[in-house]
Amino acid sequence: MYYQNHEVMGTDKPIYKEQPEGFFTHEELLISDEDIKQFEHAAFQQVTINGKPLFQMLFFKKNSAIYHHTKPATVTPIRKDN
Repeated sequence: MYYQNHEVMGTDKPIYKEQPEGFFTHEELLISDEDIKQFEHAAFQQVTINGKPLFQMLFFKKNSAIYHHTKPATVTPIRKDN
């Protein structure tokens, strides 16, 4: 599912241009063997579809040491929280 800009404005979740390692889209989780209940919505990724910027939810495994103790180093968020 894709969201428009006004639907993600004001979110406390980071927004990325590229999908960070270890993050999954909803579609990726549905086709994987992973238990979707073990994942939580952690960020958004900006994508362009038909020339229009849209946003998709990104999920990360709950209680993951990587998620709670590190930040993706190879991807810069579009917007950083103050």
